[in-house]
Amino acid sequence: MDKRASSATVEKLAREFSRILSTWLGADKLREVVKRNDDDVMNPEVCHSHDFCDANEAMDRAARKMKIKIDAGSEWDADLWNRSWDMAKKNHFYIGPSPLQEDLIAFVKKFYIDYEPVRDVNDETEVMVQRARALLIRAGVEEAEIDPEAHAIELERQGNEIAEQQERDAEERE
Repeated sequence: MDKRASSATVEKLAREFSRILSTWLGADKLREVVKRNDDDVMNPEVCHSHDFCDANEAMDRAARKMKIKIDAGSEWDADLWNRSWDMAKKNHFYIGPSPLQEDLIAFVKKFYIDYEPVRDVNDETEVMVQRARALLIRAGVEEAEIDPEAHAIELERQGNEIAEQQERDAEERE
């Protein structure tokens, strides 16, 4: 008998657990849980959701909502419970980005769009562009939002405006 739950089941339970915690705690407290979890490097196995509620009850409710009957003595159930909890925690309980994260995403997106077309300038630029793209994808940014081709026309227009303004400035100086 397989002693491990499928990845799809683990993720579904992780998301439902996260949804319940979000409902119980609200966005601000759940962000505080994430912050405490991230800050507690000495105890990575600890989940600070317990600081605000009976998080085991939240996981149990999530399992029951999914029609999963948890048997504490079952190796399969323990694996499902633990992996789902770890996935929820690793994914910051699937809450949206904080204002700081949004700013960082915007910065990395601008960097990627500006430098992707010239990424083959040198190896260091190539590595930075690929890291920026990977960060954006991990942050959930859609590929279409970071398509340099879509932004090339706007950049060209801006470049033409700057060149025209420089020409006017030069004519005025003469």
